[in-house]
Amino acid sequence: LARQKQELKIMRIQLEQVMAELAAEREAPYVKKLEAQLEDYKSKIALLESKLENAQAEIDEKKAEIKQLKKELREAKEKIRNLEEDVARRIKVEAELQNKVKDLLHQLESANKRIEQLNTDVQRLEAVVAAKDAIIAEKEQQMADMNTAFAGERSK
Repeated sequence: LARQKQELKIMRIQLEQVMAELAAEREAPYVKKLEAQLEDYKSKIALLESKLENAQAEIDEKKAEIKQLKKELREAKEKIRNLEEDVARRIKVEAELQNKVKDLLHQLESANKRIEQLNTDVQRLEAVVAAKDAIIAEKEQQMADMNTAFAGERSK
C-alpha cells in the first residue's frame, strides 16, 4: 500500500510536470500560430458548412422544380398524344368526306350527262312534234279546202 501511494505520488508529480510543460508550450509562439490557424480553419469549415447547407437547399429546390417540370412534361406529352389522335381522326373523316364528295361529283356529272341527253331527246322530240304539227296543220288546211270545195259542188 505504501508502495502504491508512492507510485501514485510519483504519477501525480509527473502529471503536474507534463501539465506545466503543456502550459509552457501553449505559450510558445508556434502553438499560438497553430491555434490561430485552427480557429481560421474552424471559421472556414463553418462557412463551408453554411454554403453546403445552402447548396443542399438549392439542390432540394431544383429537385422539386425538376419533379414539377417532369409532371408538366408528362401532361404536355399526354395532350400532344390526344391532339395527334384527334388530328388522325379528323384526317380520316376528311378523307371519307373527300371520297363522298368525289362520289357525289361523279353522280352529279352522270346526272348532268343524263340531263343533257334528255334535253337533246326533248329537242329532237319537239322538232318531230313541230314537224307533225305542221303536217297536221297542212292536212287540216287541205281538208278544210276539200270541205269548202265539196260544199261548193254540192250547192251546185
